[in-house]
Amino acid sequence: MSDSPNSYIHGYSDPEQQRLLAQSDYWKSLVTLVDYPLRGGERLLDIGCAVGANLVLFARAAPGIFLAGIDREPRQIEAAHRNLGFVPEDRLDLRVGTAESLPWETGSFDRVFIMWLLEHVREPAPILSEAHRVLRTGGSLSVIETDYDTYLALPEIPASRVVLEAFREHFVRSGQHQAGRRLGAWLRAAGFDVLEHRAFPIHWSSAQDPVALRRHLDYTLDYMEPAFPALESLGYRDETLREGAAHLRGLWKHPEGDFSQLVFRATGRKAG
Repeated sequence: MSDSPNSYIHGYSDPEQQRLLAQSDYWKSLVTLVDYPLRGGERLLDIGCAVGANLVLFARAAPGIFLAGIDREPRQIEAAHRNLGFVPEDRLDLRVGTAESLPWETGSFDRVFIMWLLEHVREPAPILSEAHRVLRTGGSLSVIETDYDTYLALPEIPASRVVLEAFREHFVRSGQHQAGRRLGAWLRAAGFDVLEHRAFPIHWSSAQDPVALRRHLDYTLDYMEPAFPALESLGYRDETLREGAAHLRGLWKHPEGDFSQLVFRATGRKAG
């Protein structure tokens, strides 16, 4: 979900919806569920829930939890209903709508969760203000985002640098390329007491674990490559992007292959 239909670079195709499910599974032990205990009986809202991938994760981690989700794209909510079909109807509330105007009453939730959404919007403040409103006093908001300034790959070739530069440039122009590092300040400005603004370093090398490096690069290129047509509109050449992607996918075979990035999570509490 994004503030502009044209700024959401990933699209809503069937392969993309399946990728979102795999993405949730990939990040659950690296970031999402790290020091994030869930309890049955809580009420949790996922803003920008897409196909409900993280809601599936939460439902399995905390049986009995009440889950709500919202996304502006009806196709995503339709998929979320299918993916969450195992959750009893009285513990699930999925809606089509916008993050800037949530259709729930003030104080409706114990937790709000946002992941990979704020990077796509030009103005995070209205979304965070709404998250603050729908939380009960003492409730918490957790937001997870990356920072496209932190993507590093070795060995480099000019084309691989172009791939990372082009993807970053999209978010410079259409979203928030430094979202992860800015989360703490954004939460504080929205009225939260900031409990956490934590960096999760992601680093894999062929010398230590080529299988893990290959998995992460495949994951990364699986969300970058479908965006190449949009990046061409920014002036980047398809041949260069394809060359760079092929190089990045092959880093796991190189004796000095290496990739790193930082993912951030910020948690804020709604004070009384």
